[in-house]
Amino acid sequence: MSREYMNPDFNLASLGRTLTDPAEQERMSPVYGRDARVQELADLVAFENSVILVGSPGSGKTALLERLSQWIASDDPRLPVPLKQRMIVECDHTAFQAYCTYVHDFETRFRTIINKCRSSKAFLLFDNVHLAAGAGAVDGNEDRTLANMLMPYLGRRDVMLIGTTTPDGYQALLRRSPGFAGKFVKWNVDDAGIAETIEIVRSRCSHLLARSRLTLDDAVIQEVVHAADRFYPSKAFPGKAFDILYEAASRKSVRHDGTSEEPSFPSVVTSEDVFAAIQRQTGLDARIVCPKLLLNRQEIVECLQATVFEQDEAVEALTDAILMFKVELTDPDRPVGVFLFAGPTGVGKTELARQVARYVFGTEKRLVRYDMSEYGGFDGIRGFLGDRKWGSQRDFVGEVMARPFSVILLDEIEKATREVQNLLLQAFGDGRLTDARGRTAYLANTIFILTSNLTADLYGTGRMGFSESSEGGHCSGPSSEALTKRMRAHFAPEFLNRITKTIHFRPLSLEAIRRIAKKELVRIAERRGVRLRNLKLRVTPKLDEAILARGFHSEYGARPVQRAVRELVIAPLTASIAAGEVPAGSQVELDWDGHSVNVALVPAA
Repeated sequence: MSREYMNPDFNLASLGRTLTDPAEQERMSPVYGRDARVQELADLVAFENSVILVGSPGSGKTALLERLSQWIASDDPRLPVPLKQRMIVECDHTAFQAYCTYVHDFETRFRTIINKCRSSKAFLLFDNVHLAAGAGAVDGNEDRTLANMLMPYLGRRDVMLIGTTTPDGYQALLRRSPGFAGKFVKWNVDDAGIAETIEIVRSRCSHLLARSRLTLDDAVIQEVVHAADRFYPSKAFPGKAFDILYEAASRKSVRHDGTSEEPSFPSVVTSEDVFAAIQRQTGLDARIVCPKLLLNRQEIVECLQATVFEQDEAVEALTDAILMFKVELTDPDRPVGVFLFAGPTGVGKTELARQVARYVFGTEKRLVRYDMSEYGGFDGIRGFLGDRKWGSQRDFVGEVMARPFSVILLDEIEKATREVQNLLLQAFGDGRLTDARGRTAYLANTIFILTSNLTADLYGTGRMGFSESSEGGHCSGPSSEALTKRMRAHFAPEFLNRITKTIHFRPLSLEAIRRIAKKELVRIAERRGVRLRNLKLRVTPKLDEAILARGFHSEYGARPVQRAVRELVIAPLTASIAAGEVPAGSQVELDWDGHSVNVALVPAA
């Protein structure tokens, strides 16, 4: 085991980076801007204060400290006299514990480091300083943690620490070791503004891009910053702007360096590269992300109507929301839209939510679905927020933080407790939701769809609700006043007032049921077992009618059609394939003889 830390010539540089070292300065990216904040930090540290920088990830804590180290290394005239010739050594709690097998080793290494810091008047820089609160604890003994061992030295100002942490980390430090946290002067690092971020990005771009022989126009820099502000409300400036820039530049650099010969001219990072990077990060469709790509309203309508029939009001409302999001006319402090779909079961409420996810994000995996009947008990609010003590397996805030770009489906919202509904008022009204742990989910890039069956009984029990006078016509139903009265009797006025639009889904006509049946048959042809065997399927008109006859139900809407297709098409086809009666590449005809389904091979046309 190394005993380097017991050597009287122990070098602090072995703990980590020495930010003020000339060699380290050469490796650093130049840091520009925010000099007024750096001056404030320098003045604070000059009075021998241990300081903790608290800011969101990406707010520039490390950049400010690197700028301060540049001042010290270059003997900048703005530097307070007490900071001249000082060192800043970056380390963490593991640096104190390295090479330590026994408690005695840890204590000896600790004293060696402390004595070296005192003699050299070095500042120790702790990233994620809140982790020091529990470091060094043995068998639950909190007395010998690194934080507790440091406190006497911090109190006497024998050692100076500069720590960084996030707001959540600082709260954790206060809970775990309030005495240790009290030895620091808290210094908040606020997010940079848009104008300030543009200047910071502009000043650093020449250095960042020169190494990859890339260039960036000023107009593109502004697009990067404004796009970061729009798409990443939960992240901090300037970090989120650099995240986009690095992604765009890295992809451009890979393509740029892909040739065998070094090009004689630099490559330009364009706005298309920037929005392509955002598309990869968010999963949004390119036509929604990129302002230069046009989006046709009728195209959206047709896409949504491809799987949801005769619910024009709902399709129009979702189309408007998508277009508003595209052109940035939605309220930046609220979700893209909050829609309440009410009506009988099986008429397309959930399917429309899926189709919106497919269109906006390219996959229905971006649909975050909650069955709100699970949160109807006395502990519903705890379960919704993911209280592990109550056995909850889901965590709403955590899931939305992980997928901030998504369609959120709250199924059967009327079954959730009033407490859960009241909690959602904050989400719908403020565009954010904060849990007991202080985590905040930002919802400005989400679409909420709430479903309810409250009004289902008002449509009666007639056969699918379509009028007898017109087999293909739209269904009759209760008046709008009756539907609204039912909703107001259950939901609080303030809850309904947060809804962008309440849409009442009507029962489907016979023609809609026919189209649903055809859609289900098309989906069978797309299944893996059919595609791999290269089968061509044909369903006769007799079987079509048998599916419709079995698929109708007065209470369950279109869902029985799916079951009828499974029983009359999938099951017979499966039996024939499993028995070896359908070779690969066959054309298969399924017919109805009035009692059962016949599966036959027919010659290719």
